[in-house]
Amino acid sequence: MPRSNSNQQPRTTGRAREEAHPATQEGEGHKEAEGGVGEARTAELSQRLTKLRQSKAQETARSIGAALSPLVIAAAVATAGFWTYQLIWSAPQPVLAITSDATADAETKLKAAEIEQQRLQEEVQGQAKAATELQTKLQAAQAEQQRLAKAATDADSKRGAAEAELQRLKDEVQRQTKAAANAEANLKASAPQAATTIAKLPFEIRPNTEARYIIGPGVISSERVPSIGECEASCARSPTCKIFSYRRDDQMCYSYSDATLAPNAKFDSGVRNSATPP
Repeated sequence: MPRSNSNQQPRTTGRAREEAHPATQEGEGHKEAEGGVGEARTAELSQRLTKLRQSKAQETARSIGAALSPLVIAAAVATAGFWTYQLIWSAPQPVLAITSDATADAETKLKAAEIEQQRLQEEVQGQAKAATELQTKLQAAQAEQQRLAKAATDADSKRGAAEAELQRLKDEVQRQTKAAANAEANLKASAPQAATTIAKLPFEIRPNTEARYIIGPGVISSERVPSIGECEASCARSPTCKIFSYRRDDQMCYSYSDATLAPNAKFDSGVRNSATPP
């Protein structure tokens, strides 16, 4: 019987180790799948593994106790306790070591991910800032384009107004030229008639000429009148007045029955057409 127990205990321990090994692989698989859990996950796996091994050890003890004597049961319980102790305190150590390495790798990857995330955030901020600057430049360019378009419109309006003013001035010049031509034609047409009218006047006006009386009773009168026309009218009213002379600076009018004429810039004189000037 003891030999039989010794043969069954290694098999029982082998199954426990085989069952523990998949549990360890399961813990590693969960750890790798989740991308590096921390020490809390490692402790949870260790507790689950411990409970599983204790359950297997108890099931083994109960199965052995149903077929063997109390002595064998005691030996089996002692053996199960020994192997349980070994499995509980020795087996999880590689798992913890592996989990610690995986946790370190996970922390390294986490830090790398945080650094990459920070870099991406800074890059996004830089791109947002560049986009804002481009938007500002675009708005400034659009405002400048609108200003230039308005300036061009104002320039076109001013050019149109200048062209209209120029056309108006041309029309005015043409109108005035035409009016001047008409006036000149009218003047030329009326010139012979004016000459005839002047010829019919009682006196022939001789500008810049002074009439000087001859010794004797040639002077008829002398008076101050406002114009040469008044002086002429005064001489015309006297039947004996043949010549008059009007001094412009002091508006003196002299009437003569006979006189001689001499150049003088201060006088304008008139000779009656019926009289023969000397």
